[in-house]
Order: sequence, then structure tokens, then C-alpha cells
Amino acid sequence: MRPIDDVIDWRRLRGKTLIKVDVEGSELAFLLGARQLIHASAPVLLMEMNPVAMSAAGTSKTKLVQTLLDFGYDRFVTQQELQRPRPLTDQTVEPDLILLHASFP
Repeated sequence: MRPIDDVIDWRRLRGKTLIKVDVEGSELAFLLGARQLIHASAPVLLMEMNPVAMSAAGTSKTKLVQTLLDFGYDRFVTQQELQRPRPLTDQTVEPDLILLHASFP
């Protein structure tokens, strides 16, 4: 596997970007491999948080949430409640999240 920053020329992406992350527990590895893309374009992320899969991958929900916060993702909505943004914490229990960067209106 290779980091997404090395595979996609993210500098050519125009406008708003949404990334669906479905990597069965390897979400933290994905984020670290997409660091440049995330810092440059602050895409909306659609991501599942599955603590069991994360544990099998050697990481945790707490580490994932801290990395998301470090990368500027401070709130989320769910597909069922798009109009109700909530703060992102490691106590978030919803499994499927749409993560919003602090710069997202």
C-alpha cells in the first residue's frame, strides 16, 4: 500500500472534496497518509468508526479522534441528522460520521 498523498495529485482537485473512508480499522493509517491532502483542502470525510476493527489494526478510537482533532476536524453530523452538527470527541457513539473541518461553514 502507498499513502494517498503519493498516489493522487490532490493539488488538481477543485472545489469542495468529500472522501469516503472505508478501510476497516485502518482509518488512522489513511489519515496519516493523506496528511498533505487534508491540510491543503480540508475535505469532508465520511467515515465509519469501528473500535473492534481499530483494535485489530493496533489503534484505538481515542487515537483516531485525537488525530482528527489535530487535523482540524472538530464536529460531525450523521446521515440521519445533517442539520445537527455536534462536537467530535472520543465519546462519540455513532458509528457512521460525516466529519467536518473547522473551516467548513
